[in-house]
Parts: sequence; C-alpha cells; structure tokens
Amino acid sequence: MRITVLGKSPAWPDAGGACSGYLIEDESTSVLLDCGSGVFPKLRSSMDYVDLDAVVITHLHADHVLDLIPFASALAYSPRQQQTPARPSLHAPPGAREKLRAIGSGSGMAPEHVERSFALREYDPGEALAIGQLKVRFCPVPHFVPTNAVQVTSATGGRFTFSADTGPSESLVEFARDSDLL
Repeated sequence: MRITVLGKSPAWPDAGGACSGYLIEDESTSVLLDCGSGVFPKLRSSMDYVDLDAVVITHLHADHVLDLIPFASALAYSPRQQQTPARPSLHAPPGAREKLRAIGSGSGMAPEHVERSFALREYDPGEALAIGQLKVRFCPVPHFVPTNAVQVTSATGGRFTFSADTGPSESLVEFARDSDLL
C-alpha cells in the first residue's frame, strides 16, 4: 500500500498546498481520502483521475469536500473522458447527499452535479467497506460536525489510520492500535 499526501493544510490551503487529501494505492486499487480545496489538481499530478476507484469522505466540512465540484466537472465535461464515462464511487457520511446538493447549487451548478459524476453512497460508520483489495473502517471522533476517523487495511499488508479532524479520543487510540501509519 502506498500513501501520497496531496493536501494537509488546515481549513484554508497553504500557498501552493491543498486542504485534506490522501491518495491510497494498492496494486490495482486507488482511493482518495477526502477532497478538500486544492486536492484535485494535486491528484491530477499523481494519476489519471478517470482511473480513481473511489473517494471516501471523513466529514462534510468544506476543507474536506470542496474539490469534489471541479472533480465532478472534469468527470462530466472533459473531452478526454472515456466512451463509457468513469464514475468513481463516493463514500460519504450520512447527510452527504443533502450537503453536496447545497454545495452544487451554491457553486452555480445543478444540485445533482456531484451525484451525476460519482456513485454516491452514504456509509454507515458502523459498517466496513470493501474497495478492491482495501478494507475501510470508520470510528466516530469528536469534532464540530459528525466526523469519522478512517482506517484502510490492504489485503497485501499494511494498515493506515487517518484521524481526520478530532479532539482527544480514547476510542481513536484503540481504533488506531497496530496501525503501520497514523
């Protein structure tokens, strides 16, 4: 498993940087963890975005989701799009559909702009996901809005835990135990 930090800035991108975004690759599977401001161009520098399998969102603050808008635009309108358009899965917390529609409308796009380009699924934080060879688990953590730490485990070895935005949390300590990278 390979992790590429695309963005790690706080609620505003650093000069030349990007907000939250981590590319996780394992053999034939690629997952983007969060898609904050400035992440999409960084993703494009790392891989062909039409080959991305999935996006996983930790929570619905702008610095974790705003670049879904230009990403959706590229998937929908790019002249280099495939004959059968790529439509990565988008795993987001409960309430995402409503919030992403508001963001779409607020950015001058159709409310369904993100949903048209991604296969949106609101995940249950209590249930694990399988994305290719990767297993994705969630752990609710304390923050201003419902937020989930994310743990990605590869079938070929390796465990990565991302705390997301959080305060002190004993459940996160247990959740992250035995991770190879935190």
